[in-house]
Amino acid sequence: MHIYIPPQRLNSLGSTLKSLFQIAHIVGAAPEEEVILDFTKSDFLNIVYITGLHCLVKQWSGKGRTIRYLYPSSSLRSYLEAVRFEKGLVLPGTQELSHFHRISTEKSYLPITYLPCYGERINDTPLFDYAWNKVVEAVKRILKTPARDYWQIYPYFFEELGNNVQEHSHALHGIFSFQCYADFIQVVIADCGRGIFESYSESPHFHPNSEPEAFDFAMQGKSAKNRPENESRGFGISTSRDILVNGTAGIYALWSGQTAYVEGATFERGVFPVNNFFPNAHFQGCLSILQIPRREDLLIDFEKATSKA
Repeated sequence: MHIYIPPQRLNSLGSTLKSLFQIAHIVGAAPEEEVILDFTKSDFLNIVYITGLHCLVKQWSGKGRTIRYLYPSSSLRSYLEAVRFEKGLVLPGTQELSHFHRISTEKSYLPITYLPCYGERINDTPLFDYAWNKVVEAVKRILKTPARDYWQIYPYFFEELGNNVQEHSHALHGIFSFQCYADFIQVVIADCGRGIFESYSESPHFHPNSEPEAFDFAMQGKSAKNRPENESRGFGISTSRDILVNGTAGIYALWSGQTAYVEGATFERGVFPVNNFFPNAHFQGCLSILQIPRREDLLIDFEKATSKA
């Protein structure tokens, strides 16, 4: 099966998601075991598409598909190599950390990065937390001197959404990528684990009957965590969404299984049943996307942004 990868527009997250749904549907419906991804007709791909496609390739490979690539002789090929499209960068190895640090001091992006959910502690710090701290430090180096509130929202997003990966996904790794563009920043936090719906299987309080209902629960702050204190506070997905959309006028998107959610100034808020339009499209795990405007005057009213009124 030969698939041409379409070029993406920088400022159209909706078309990027649609392209990912479409390619997932095409491969999901095809009987061929070999998939050829042809990038020769593309001149630009944003980090969201690249990371989403990377995760889909990982999913297809896990099901026995053989993936081959055809690349153009252009800057796009160099960029795909730089962001580690094919294999990703696994932290926290010594050489990998050195490379990660060098990129964050020279470039405006961070490559597709794998953060281990399990393993021995480093300096008495859990391995996942140690790797996430390196990510936050790298983001700070790239952003250099942003508005004050950026330092509040980035650690919050990373901690909350990273914790969701570590505590709920049952995946071996969290997957992270980052690109700083002229007008906004795109962040992807993903995993190839069990997904939103199945994560509620361990909840003693909430029992969604379908994947869309599980999304509704998550967006309402009905946590899948089995801890009583979570019933009275904001939760990772819902509160991150509120701060991003209401506090920064950014865009939040989430794809898990055959369901997606998108909210932002140019999107109507709500759960999107991907399978109604692309019945064979499926994302194993969760793909969380944050698009954050770059504003030097950013000041966030956190109480107003997270108010449920």
